[in-house]
Amino acid sequence: SRVFSEDTIVRGQMGAGLYKEESGLEIQEMLEKFRGMISAESVSMIDESGEILYTTGPVTPKETFESRIRALEPGVPVFDVYTVFTKSGQEAENKDGKAFIMFPVEGDSTRRLVFEFSCEPLIEVYNAFGNWQSILERILSGLDAYAFVQVGDSDPVGYPLDDLSEEDKEQLNEEIADLYKKDSHFLKLGTMSYYKLMFFQHKAALAVMLPYPDHNAKYLIVMPFGSFISTGVYCAITLSVFIVLNLILFSLYVLKLIGQKQDEDNWETFRGELLRNTRPGRLLLLAAVGCFTVMLLMLESQSTIVTIATRDQIALQYDIYWNDNQEKMIRRTYENIYRTRTQTAANLLMEYEKYKTRSDLQFMSETMHADYLMLFDENGNELMSSNSYTGFSVTGKGANISEDYRAVLLGYPYAVVGPEKDPYTGKQQIGTAV
Repeated sequence: SRVFSEDTIVRGQMGAGLYKEESGLEIQEMLEKFRGMISAESVSMIDESGEILYTTGPVTPKETFESRIRALEPGVPVFDVYTVFTKSGQEAENKDGKAFIMFPVEGDSTRRLVFEFSCEPLIEVYNAFGNWQSILERILSGLDAYAFVQVGDSDPVGYPLDDLSEEDKEQLNEEIADLYKKDSHFLKLGTMSYYKLMFFQHKAALAVMLPYPDHNAKYLIVMPFGSFISTGVYCAITLSVFIVLNLILFSLYVLKLIGQKQDEDNWETFRGELLRNTRPGRLLLLAAVGCFTVMLLMLESQSTIVTIATRDQIALQYDIYWNDNQEKMIRRTYENIYRTRTQTAANLLMEYEKYKTRSDLQFMSETMHADYLMLFDENGNELMSSNSYTGFSVTGKGANISEDYRAVLLGYPYAVVGPEKDPYTGKQQIGTAV
């Protein structure tokens, strides 16, 4: 977002800086020229009160555009992200947006130039990070559960629902919407979580709700009750039943012996004989309980280890895959932004030959927040540079820049190099050629 914000400032400054150069043109023609040169969606001229005097035609709905520009501050870009609606009037999954920036007109304190830019490079990343389906899929990796998110008063988004029929999905959505409405029935669990035992899809289940106030969202996970009860609980129940049964059997055995010896006159002799006769049974019981306990604990530990290992492996694999996709997307966004910025500089140099001087290139380089700006001929030899580096050649020997830029000389419109370490500045840089 910061990189895109900087880009809108750069291109807006270049457009605003051309106002004096085009003083001989009609204002409408001038605005159209600015729009094409800096790759803007629209360029408008407004007065001090925010009324539109001239415009090339904003892409954003007029009411939204007019209310937005009245709140602009000079040189501060503002992003307007909004919901996209399909032809049927339904909300689309992805968001769209525009960026607005305003600059004062040099030499005329009563007028302002407003530039409208496409947020497409940024929105691609925004939509990917804000895709609740992807987030829920990552959260549920390796879990037998359903998850839902409700943002504000919108309909809940759920995962996984692919294996359900349309009828089942509709019924499930109604059930979940009703559950969100009755969130006051949930019992508090910890500081920021709530739970409820319920029937879900005609099966016993545990529902846990976690509110996210920062996003005005509520996250709900529903797990089958059988999956919620751990193997350790089953072990404890099984072991307890086993011990109780053995105690009952042992008691019956003792009672039988007592019945056989009830006519004994000497109780001490009887007790000693009773202990001696029951010792093998007691030892057998202890041995059986000990062996069974060890076996169950081994089974439980192995089961837990396998479950955790499998879940972590799935989560790790998915996370690597997801991050790899995000890395590619973010890189592509950077490429688009810097390439557009370089194209703006190229448009300026093609339109105004007098700017092909070192001082002008240096000024443009500073405006673009670039480390350096260089001008080459069609053979790849340096004509002019914004700094003291001289003698660069794409095709020759000696102090060469990356040969990846040769694509431009071969007729391709763009070349992007990096991020890679620059041999002269020692910094990681992205280079673009137009």
